[in-house]
Amino acid sequence: MEIIMISISSLGLIAIFSIFEVFSRKYNWNPEEMRRIAHIFGAMFGVGIGLYFSKTIFIIAAVSFIGLMAFSRRKHIFNHIHKVSRKTYGEELLPLGLLAAYLIGNADPQIFVPAFLITGISDPISGFVINKTRNRLFSFLSFVASSAILLLIFTPLNLPIILAIALLIGIVEQLFTYGADNLMVPIAVALILIKIL
Repeated sequence: MEIIMISISSLGLIAIFSIFEVFSRKYNWNPEEMRRIAHIFGAMFGVGIGLYFSKTIFIIAAVSFIGLMAFSRRKHIFNHIHKVSRKTYGEELLPLGLLAAYLIGNADPQIFVPAFLITGISDPISGFVINKTRNRLFSFLSFVASSAILLLIFTPLNLPIILAIALLIGIVEQLFTYGADNLMVPIAVALILIKIL
């Protein structure tokens, strides 16, 4: 039954990406914006799979999506994800980063849910802000603020610790380029939370 459900769920996400691709090609939507929307959907999909399926199924799904993104890049399938002006491997590194955080936290939702959501939501918010303002400080602060809000909602930590974690993760996000933040941010969040919680 799990295999059937994960297959349906995965096909649903692929269908969403396919719809995005069709509309992106038809209406010439901005690839950067479409990529951020796909980023959010990918992380939310990861949260759902992590919460409702076994560890084995999660691992299979994550590895499958790493392969799918690599295949899509090579065959130019989901151009709304790949066709951006900067060089990035973030679409392949995102499922790898989520998988790493999930395994580091031993499938504990208190660890992987904040890690996934910070990667999936705070990063696109930061990217949106820098595209609109061209100000790296504003982008950094938007990442820190959104990460702090997510930590406040999904962890029992107090505000000073949350702010310290959000600042640290914000620095990690700034340090890595070519999409490597999609790998390093969820790993960093998971490593910090596993030590604190």
